[in-house]
Amino acid sequence: MILSYLRHLLAFYNLPRHVIKSIVDPLGSHGDRGTSKAIDLTSYAKIPDTVAAKLIKLFTDVNNNEPRVQTTEKKNLLISYILVLGLMIDDYRADPYDLAVELRMSISELKKHYMEIGCKFKAVKEADRGAVDLKSAQRLYEAVLPVPLQFPTLRNTPKRKR
Repeated sequence: MILSYLRHLLAFYNLPRHVIKSIVDPLGSHGDRGTSKAIDLTSYAKIPDTVAAKLIKLFTDVNNNEPRVQTTEKKNLLISYILVLGLMIDDYRADPYDLAVELRMSISELKKHYMEIGCKFKAVKEADRGAVDLKSAQRLYEAVLPVPLQFPTLRNTPKRKR
């Protein structure tokens, strides 16, 4: 279930901008399927209607009669969803190389997103890398999400009276 949802998120992430502008909500809240420029995600990217409607609602904005847009904020939200699902699949550990290739980003760009969701980065020792080309960036680093999440505690110090 998680893998198929992750596949749909990655397909949505890789949609070109002109496609996002022409997407028609399969549940009918915006757009007209009859127009020549309308794009149906079910046929275009093999995303089921209910999932497509949810992705459109979460990761695009519509202003009045303007075409759909995907703002930087919405794009970052989509990346965060993808990273969290990737972490859930691999027992809250991930090799950032795999998703960096899928998202067409560098590992250093992706590292910022991992850090935002609370991951810690650590280098993988050469002995633990396995049968991977040692010159490759694969298995150099590991992103680990400490579970359960521990948030910093706020310290309330009384203010000094003057």
